[in-house]
Amino acid sequence: MKWVIFVIMFMFDPLHVGNDAITIDLKDGKPLLFHDVDECVEHVKNNLEEIKQFAIAEFEYKGAIKSISCVPEKLELNV
Repeated sequence: MKWVIFVIMFMFDPLHVGNDAITIDLKDGKPLLFHDVDECVEHVKNNLEEIKQFAIAEFEYKGAIKSISCVPEKLELNV
């Protein structure tokens, strides 16, 4: 099983409709997949600011980070 980074946002607009989460599975156009959860967590710890800035920019600065998790690659979450 491969693991990916999953970021849930807190959107500033209470009437926001649409996605409020992003899966980070690419970096510089290359797959960003981890062999186990510990490897993923270590990557998040070492790259926390970059991950936060990427997610905030993806949502056009209209939200803040609510949580960052490592999840199985094929897990589908209805957030």
